[in-house]
Amino acid sequence: GIYVLTSRRNTKGEVFVIADAGPHGFLSIAAHAHADALSFTLSAAGIPFLVDPGTYAYHTKPQWRNYFRGTRAHNTVTVDQRDQSESAGSFLWTRMANTVVESWSDDGQLCALTAHHDGFSDLGITHRRSFELQDNLLQVTDEIDGPGMHEIAGYFHFAPECEVTVREPGLVSARRAGVTLDLTFSSIFDIDVALGAPDAGWYSPVFGVREPGNTVRGRALCRLPVTWATMIAVHHEG
Repeated sequence: GIYVLTSRRNTKGEVFVIADAGPHGFLSIAAHAHADALSFTLSAAGIPFLVDPGTYAYHTKPQWRNYFRGTRAHNTVTVDQRDQSESAGSFLWTRMANTVVESWSDDGQLCALTAHHDGFSDLGITHRRSFELQDNLLQVTDEIDGPGMHEIAGYFHFAPECEVTVREPGLVSARRAGVTLDLTFSSIFDIDVALGAPDAGWYSPVFGVREPGNTVRGRALCRLPVTWATMIAVHHEG
């Protein structure tokens, strides 16, 4: 269920994307699972940019235990600020999102993955996401299919070492070690950057350690169905 999309492999310009389109977790209770269906990470030139937030705590600090395994702490989409899967304790899930891979291809030039999950099925909603990586450009296309008006939010969590700047409406840049990521968002979204906020902007590099890291959020109130694309371009100095 883990898909690797790469371009410029084994060069200084390498782009490396890991996408999660697998089962929610191991066996029936999925004890160590996170609500992270269709999330992804991205490294450029071997340098982490978009990251998984980590775990931080197990049996202590329940507020942070819930945050770090929740959907908004991963590089994916929430509907009405809800988690894709519902927990009932530190190591128990009562409802688990099911993910289905629709297509996967890699012809040496273009890597492409499309999958969907049913984590919001009680609202009559399906989230479908497509990844297309070619050369230095990753396009992430999201489709939220269902009825009614809902708050949609997309999250992008950056490694703490990244310098993140909103350059203009809908365009965010992250720079680190001579590499820059430019994220171009759909005009439907209001964009903000959270750093060490109560509800976003945290990273746990190892168990028991929590530190601020920039989280870029795009939020919109939409009548469904709605589809949008986020473009991520990787630029290497020199």
